[in-house]
Amino acid sequence: MTLMVKARCPKCYKEFEKPQNRLKHQASPQRWIACSKSCNFSILLEIKYHGVSDSLKEDISKSINETYDKPRRKRPSFTSWNGYKYVLRENHQSARKDGYILEHRLVMEEYLGRPLSPSEVIHHKNGQKQDNRIENLEILSRSEHSRLHRLKSSELV
Repeated sequence: MTLMVKARCPKCYKEFEKPQNRLKHQASPQRWIACSKSCNFSILLEIKYHGVSDSLKEDISKSINETYDKPRRKRPSFTSWNGYKYVLRENHQSARKDGYILEHRLVMEEYLGRPLSPSEVIHHKNGQKQDNRIENLEILSRSEHSRLHRLKSSELV
């Protein structure tokens, strides 16, 4: 289900709803937040022939700020594009700026009872990135981890 967010058109000032994924990266001139194609087209023409006026910049930034000022609920976990699972731990010392941490690192930290150093790499023994059972995880240095994967890739050839 796509989350719908309210926005205000910088051209006609009409309030409208748009899917949240359509409002990302609105800074490029081709993707202003507008209520319709005609408003968007008139904004682009105005930019093309007159440049971006200060009032238009202000209207657009207000529209974007009104949209994003509302707090968004974060998912408790998600899988990244490369197959690793992230979990939300906003107060964790190793969490990213958005509050997420790699689940396999968190599992290993809880098992050891200490924080992991950035130089410690957690290796999935069976190669399955989603399998974060402690039996499937081992701590390696970066060089050991690289060597292990080099050996595995040379065995495949």
